[in-house]
Amino acid sequence: MEIFQKFKEKILSLQNPTIIHHYDTDGITSAAIIYKFLLEHGKQPEIKTVKGINRFRVEELKDIPEKIILDVGTNHIDSLKDAIVIDHHYPLIPTSNPNLLNAHLIGIDGSKSISSAGMASLVTSSSYSIAILGAIGDRQYPFLGKNLDLLEQAIKDREIIITKDLKTYGKYKRPLFVMLSYIFKDFALDKKQAIKYIDSMNIKQKLNGIWRDYNSLNPDEKRVFLKHVLEKAHRLGILNDIYGEILMMKPFYNIDMNELSSIVNATGRKGKAMVGIKLVMGEKDALDQGINIWKGYQRDLSSALEYAYENIEYRNNYIWLDGRGYIDSSIIGVVTSIISGQSSNKNTMVGVSKDDDILKISIRSNIIDVGKMIDSIYSENRLWEGGGHTNAGGFTIPEDDLDKFINVLEMKLSQNSFKSYLQ
Repeated sequence: MEIFQKFKEKILSLQNPTIIHHYDTDGITSAAIIYKFLLEHGKQPEIKTVKGINRFRVEELKDIPEKIILDVGTNHIDSLKDAIVIDHHYPLIPTSNPNLLNAHLIGIDGSKSISSAGMASLVTSSSYSIAILGAIGDRQYPFLGKNLDLLEQAIKDREIIITKDLKTYGKYKRPLFVMLSYIFKDFALDKKQAIKYIDSMNIKQKLNGIWRDYNSLNPDEKRVFLKHVLEKAHRLGILNDIYGEILMMKPFYNIDMNELSSIVNATGRKGKAMVGIKLVMGEKDALDQGINIWKGYQRDLSSALEYAYENIEYRNNYIWLDGRGYIDSSIIGVVTSIISGQSSNKNTMVGVSKDDDILKISIRSNIIDVGKMIDSIYSENRLWEGGGHTNAGGFTIPEDDLDKFINVLEMKLSQNSFKSYLQ
């Protein structure tokens, strides 16, 4: 499309660009694609990572010259002084700003068919495997539309290979019993039971005093391990959620891309996004750094999950988790994703965490179109800033507005209203 060429020329016209990107996997992969492209064209861009852009953050960013904003910014572009914005989130405010490249405004479904990394890849005509990693980070699977085109190109260029295996967190560099805690709720609540479960398979769990991970299993051990795990998953009705096609990208052919996405995501959540950028650009030394960051993040995540399992509330038409004071705002979205995904039943989950005087609301669902519901809520409550996709999204709201937000949410999820948002 001609529009992508125009934005390529806009980016190349900048003399001293600053890349401002969201701190999740899609934001980091978007930044990596643009950063790599600019380096190849003799530029030396600065990089700034943000948790998001709302009316509180605009003042901090608007005077930065020659800025390229990735995976955020659509709804604030007119306040950001000549920023180039590349995004895939649905615009909540009408705009015709010529510096905005948003998937939805050029006829592409940014909720399902492309991520911001995919948009950056189309602008630069490069980095197709990194674009797919961004889509995985935003849960855009099965791949559709432009994502499918990008995947086919990455496979053709031998940047990605496909095989079948477990689709879960923790396969790489995490003890087997920890990995199982991400699959099965009973093992998340009692890891000693997970250790006993693996012992029953006659699989040695330690080697030279070090806990073994999934990739360390020999073929016979892996066959036994998979037999037991898949049988348990089948009984619980989650077999298709945990086993199937996985993708691996060059040069990290020993890590599936779901796991790689988790590592990249952890670097951003822990304030080390540059490590994630270097990692997805193929720097193997960055992988070791990323894994160390990820291990700390996984410990935080494990503690957060334990708290969540003990404190979730099953309300009418949704699951509620109040993580204020216990679950960091950088983790609440991952926690809601994991718990929502572990259930074989259709569900909508809503989690809340606190960041100073602002609350972060994370919503996950396999019933309703989350992005569509968020658009509806925002249209009636302009001081609550939010956005999302089909399966995931969220808001930032003042803490004093929480009760009001819950009332509005429950009205939207009531029997009379929620059918309007079905996927």
